[in-house]
Amino acid sequence: MGIPQRGSTDLVSVVVPTYNVGSVVRDAVESVLAQTYARLEVIVVDDGSTDDTMRSLDGLEDPRLTIVSKPNGGVSSARNLGTEMASGPFLAFLDADDLWDAEKLERTLPLMEGRVAVGSMMRYVDEVGASLGSAAGEDPTVGDAPERIRAGRLMPFPLSGIVMRADAVEAAGPYDTELRYAQDLDFFARVARQGEIGWIAEPLGAYRLSPNAASARAHARQRKNTRFIQARLARRDEGGDLTWEEFEQLDKPSFATRRRDYAAAAYREGGLALSQGRRLGAWRLVAAAAVSPRYTFPRLRRHLAART
Repeated sequence: MGIPQRGSTDLVSVVVPTYNVGSVVRDAVESVLAQTYARLEVIVVDDGSTDDTMRSLDGLEDPRLTIVSKPNGGVSSARNLGTEMASGPFLAFLDADDLWDAEKLERTLPLMEGRVAVGSMMRYVDEVGASLGSAAGEDPTVGDAPERIRAGRLMPFPLSGIVMRADAVEAAGPYDTELRYAQDLDFFARVARQGEIGWIAEPLGAYRLSPNAASARAHARQRKNTRFIQARLARRDEGGDLTWEEFEQLDKPSFATRRRDYAAAAYREGGLALSQGRRLGAWRLVAAAAVSPRYTFPRLRRHLAART
């Protein structure tokens, strides 16, 4: 049974959560307002910024733009508020430090027929917007990818690259505001359970990476949250549920899991260093390959094939 569409319009609601990103948020919002597909609304939700985020948006005069502020509660709460305010049958989230190409929506909307979401690849850029020479994205339709997505084992593209049916989002439920890492993985796994996912196999936007995001420490926390999400989805499939406290009692990662987690963090950190010309940091790629070649080499081949 398909997901019923909300209303009869073709409006796209774009939610931009922000927090202390005054140097980049205006570029993100302007990239939406500049879309060749003009039937959209932009909802900027400021999550209690303490920098010049709100001032940086001064002078943006467009009837399609709404800007609201709320007390700080985390990016998930900001996305949930934006979703509640959205009025279109299509919904997208754009992180405030990411960008869309002008034809992003025009290319995506024709593919939404019969699907609950369509994603595109995103170019990697660094904190100042310089290209890192590769792109993020994986075909969500081949092999066991659909099952892996629904199980929380694959996030096929960055959240900023996805357009979804608002009714599928409503059926999936809101962002889990208790999660601090891997929230997108949990959210999109639930959306994917509502129907078919499509994709565009080329970059239609820019996804910003930062050295902090690539740190091994942050990656380790993300991997633990990922394991929790996977275990909780599996428990819910059995008719139960799982709390974080219960999970911590059960989470005893094997040596193979710890090795893969280290390889993932090293690969991400080394790739960022190499793309930025920091050759000394690129040794982390060698470490990743030595620790887990089965993890490293397929990703390296995929990223090299996606170079732009």
